[in-house]
Amino acid sequence: MKRLCALVLAIVMVMSVASFEVFADVKQTITAKSVAVEIVDETIFDVEINLEDNQGINLISMNVSWDKDKFTIIGTEFPDEVIIPDNGTANVTDPEEYDIDSGLLVLSLGSDIAKKNYTGDGTLCTLKFKAAETIEPGAYNINLSVDYDDAITNVSGNAVPTELKNATITLYSILNSADISLAAPTKNGTPQTTVTGTGYTGNVSWSPVITNNKFAANMAYTAEVVLNATTGYQFGENFAVDGYTVSNKDASSVTLTKTFAKTEDKVITGIVVTTAPTKTAYEHGDTLNTAGMVVTASYDDDSSAAVTDYTVSYSNGNYLKKGDTTAKVTFDGKEATVTDLTVGTKKLTVTGLTATNRTYNGTNSVVLTGGEISDVAEGENVTATFPTSGTVADANAETGKAVTYAPITLSGADADNYTVEQPTITVDISKAELTADMFDITAPEDKTYDGN
Repeated sequence: MKRLCALVLAIVMVMSVASFEVFADVKQTITAKSVAVEIVDETIFDVEINLEDNQGINLISMNVSWDKDKFTIIGTEFPDEVIIPDNGTANVTDPEEYDIDSGLLVLSLGSDIAKKNYTGDGTLCTLKFKAAETIEPGAYNINLSVDYDDAITNVSGNAVPTELKNATITLYSILNSADISLAAPTKNGTPQTTVTGTGYTGNVSWSPVITNNKFAANMAYTAEVVLNATTGYQFGENFAVDGYTVSNKDASSVTLTKTFAKTEDKVITGIVVTTAPTKTAYEHGDTLNTAGMVVTASYDDDSSAAVTDYTVSYSNGNYLKKGDTTAKVTFDGKEATVTDLTVGTKKLTVTGLTATNRTYNGTNSVVLTGGEISDVAEGENVTATFPTSGTVADANAETGKAVTYAPITLSGADADNYTVEQPTITVDISKAELTADMFDITAPEDKTYDGN
């Protein structure tokens, strides 16, 4: 038949956070058994008081204490295997005489008039506690102690060396969800590497790999979040987070993954001519030869790239003009300057100016006709004046005789931008046919033949 140990409740608050060793040369142990308990709407748990290596106990007077703001004792239970002396006394002190919310229980077993001992090992008693509604997850102590050296004695009245071990009550909450505060990637944004919340901390890694600690433009990133439960919390079997895929889950950790929408596209911030063109010397009217030139664009995500589909423009129109030293390149609304150019006059070519071939006439003069200049830039005002006559070195008949003539001249508003290449002109002078009028012949006077 179950018998009850005497319980004495006292209005004394006793807190102890470490095991209290009662005697030297410990031979037996009384332990308050540690438990882990999930916090629910009404959190109730049992703490067993166990005896090990029993040396034969006649009397026990021991304190059990706890934080009265965290726990309230609501019951006790003494199993049949706890042997109480035949003529010993065991009772529960009237609760009305003590404040059960004081945080102290005095556990008394005895006295043994028949000089019999408690025998064997096992559970002396089980204490039932209720946690406060506002209790937080964490570790709490149920402490054992005695007030004097012979609080635990054998049948001879001698103190029994005993080690008292406290209970650690680990209260935990189950996490079935979490409000993950993870900022979505933005162009040039700094990646978030940690998350925190009630009951967890987490580390965040990103793919693809991030360079310069900034998110790139036009890129879809995936976050891997490894959550670790903090003290007093565990991840439940049904743990889930909206928008995330859950994997590698156990009570203490879980892995979440999420792929975010692409970041914004990069925006150009400027261009620069990083390599000058190979050709830098030009004539008036030429356009820029871009061979060898490298134009590099910079973007707001700190990236850069060579571009080729740029346009070229000039300060004075659609071409380089005499005296220009620069040209302009434009790409996506941004401009850069090509420098260190030299632009000289343009040499015009003359066509159609010819000498009129003739037969020998005894003079060295030659008639010139025609003449036309080409390669004048569109829209410019340049006029050429051509000679109409020339000379040869002598009057003799000859094929391909070089003709000397007055220089071709240029005039007009844009004439200074040009020079003219004086063409080589030749003339063919053929021999003349002999006729009587080419000779001075005088007939003799008439006379009668006289033999002379």
